[in-house]
Amino acid sequence: MKLLAITEKQLVAQSHKMFEQLVVTVIKMPVDNRTHIPHIILYHFGKGWKAAQSLHDLNEFFGEDTISESRCREWFAHSKSGDTSLEDKPGLGRSSNFEDQSQ
Repeated sequence: MKLLAITEKQLVAQSHKMFEQLVVTVIKMPVDNRTHIPHIILYHFGKGWKAAQSLHDLNEFFGEDTISESRCREWFAHSKSGDTSLEDKPGLGRSSNFEDQSQ
């Protein structure tokens, strides 16, 4: 039996290619921004993209105002801090309850 030799770099490149195909599939479906957008931003961050590139890409693919510039930058800062959790944290985005903001 012949074993295939694959380098880590090739494996990572193949993983990125598969993820990009998944993103194309997601593009064809309605997008739940709270679920999918942070995943895509984390992927962009991992590829070395800047927040501005990710913002442009997301709004181009999913439609204008898919994500605000400030929200995109918040997610990049979140990723840059080393926290790769995709759960919303206090301070990321706006509070959904106005009364919470006034207290």
